[in-house]
Parts: sequence; C-alpha cells; structure tokens
Amino acid sequence: MKGMGMDTDPKVLVLGEIEFGALTSTTKEVLVAGHGLSKTLKEPLCLALVGLDAHSAAERAINTGVDRVYVLDTKTEDPCSSYLPAMEAICKTLKPEIILIGRTDLCRDIGPRLAFRLGVPLAQDCIDLKINSDGRLLVDRPIMGGDIIASIYFSSTPQIASVRPKVYEQVEILSEAAGEIISLDIVMRDSVEHTTIISKIKNEVAENNLEDASIVIAGGRGVGSADPFFNELSELASLLGGSIGASGAAVSAGWVSSDCQIGLTGKSVTPELYIAVGISGASHHMSGCNRSKNIISINKDSKAHIFKESRFGVVGDWSRILPEFTQLVKKLLIE
Repeated sequence: MKGMGMDTDPKVLVLGEIEFGALTSTTKEVLVAGHGLSKTLKEPLCLALVGLDAHSAAERAINTGVDRVYVLDTKTEDPCSSYLPAMEAICKTLKPEIILIGRTDLCRDIGPRLAFRLGVPLAQDCIDLKINSDGRLLVDRPIMGGDIIASIYFSSTPQIASVRPKVYEQVEILSEAAGEIISLDIVMRDSVEHTTIISKIKNEVAENNLEDASIVIAGGRGVGSADPFFNELSELASLLGGSIGASGAAVSAGWVSSDCQIGLTGKSVTPELYIAVGISGASHHMSGCNRSKNIISINKDSKAHIFKESRFGVVGDWSRILPEFTQLVKKLLIE
C-alpha cells in the first residue's frame, strides 16, 4: 500500500543505502537489528531511503518485512552531496527515537555529521543492540582495539547507532508483505551538488566480493612483499573460488589495495574458511575476521596470537607450506 500521510512518528528508523536500484547488503543486515528492537518495543520498523532509485528500492524493501518505508526523491545520484541533508531533514521531520545506520564507507563520513546536526552523540561500530529495562537503546561496541567490549546506553534522543557489517545475517525476503510506502515532500536546507556522476560501473568480481566470500585467503606482514598477493595467495584463492584479504600492515606497506583490508579499520568478513598467511593475529585484525567459521593459520612464530584463534595452525615458512598445499588442492580437484 502506498500513502502520503503518517499516523504516528516512527520509533525505530533505519537509514538505508541504495546501490544499483536495490538495498545494499549492509542495509539488509541493519534491518535485522532493527527488527529485534521494534519487536521488543512493539513498534513498527521503519526505513528511510533517498535518491533517484529510492522508489524502486522501496518496493523491494517492503518484501523484507519493513512496516513503513519513507522515500525522499533527490535530483542527484551523488550520495555524498544529497544523503546528509536529506537524512537530516527526514530525522527532524519524523523525530524517531532510535536511528540505525550501517558502518559503511558512506556512513562513516555521514554518521558523525548527522549526529552533530541533531545535537546528539553517535555510538559507532556496534556489534549488539537491544532495549534495556527503561526502554532505551543499549549497545555493545569494541574499544581499545577490540580488547574490551563496552556497553553503552543513551540519555538523549534520538539515539543513533552505527552497526558493524556482518554481525547480523541479512534479512530474509518474504513472499508476501504488507508494508506501506510513504513519499515525503521535504525541502532540504542545504542540498548542494558538489559533484556530477558521469557514469556508474558495477565491479564484476568472481563469485563474491570480500565481505560476502565464503573463502578468504589473507596475507599479512609475514609474506614479505606484494608479489605473494598476486602469485601464491591469488592462485590458491582462484582454485578455491575465494577472495583475497590483507592485514592492515600489508595495506600500509602498499602491497595491496585498502579494499582488501580486514580488521577494525577495514572490512568484517564471516567466511566458512579463513586462511591467514603471515598474520600475527593482533586484536584490531581479528575483530574483522573472528566470526569466521574456520580459521587456518600459517606463521613461523609459534607464539603468534592468531594460533589461539585458529582451528588449525601450521608453524613454519609460508613460502614452503602454501605452495605444497596449493599443489595438493590442484591434485584433489583433478581427481
């Protein structure tokens, strides 16, 4: 059902992102967190979308069980120039009590600025969200490089939290849903188009991108240079249908793109198999991969912390061990 009016202000509002006319995977994960909160509060779950593709994405969003989707059309395809003023206008108009966003590249930039404009704090990188006995939002987030988990509650309203990707499964698509799409007519106070989108090119990767990959082959400082990422690690990833990842040290050394970085300041992955080559296992790296189903580590340091996090570990020179393992995989695939 589509409508123009609003009976009540939303209590729980997810600020969604759109990519190629559909909800991003992170937005679908944040909706799962939102569903849990709205169920506890016995309130509808609401979603806000902005942009040229907002209406088509809203139609699909209804099938995720969202009760209400607010849509605000913008004239630009550039999310950086339209997202912040649009979401500020939506939040000030709807006055939600709880606002959830994904911890994406866009929202890392936009989230703190939105919170500042609304005059409230922002809880970043949350890994668990619930409602406390007072009906307020209570979140857990890692601090001190991931060594400590802090529980934070809010004394001001709205309560804004960004959710770490991959800590919630993506919301299921329902065959039947009865949500409402509401078109908003809001004048934004400073919608300034700073850039012009000439074209959009979808990055066609093998089967999965890094965050969605079921197998990840990750290299760290211990591999010694950039070459192994494009040779030994890449060969094994290709054989297994996996993706290449890296530690922050490898990225800082310029050996591989920052798109491959896994950890507290990088991406979070939850593969079935995570093979760590030459990675010590510092807490800021493990925070991005510790939800992997199986971690296999190769490191010459028998006291490396990553062995404590691994299901299987091999102590030795990776340049001898990994090629032999790759040859074994080739043999098994032929047979």
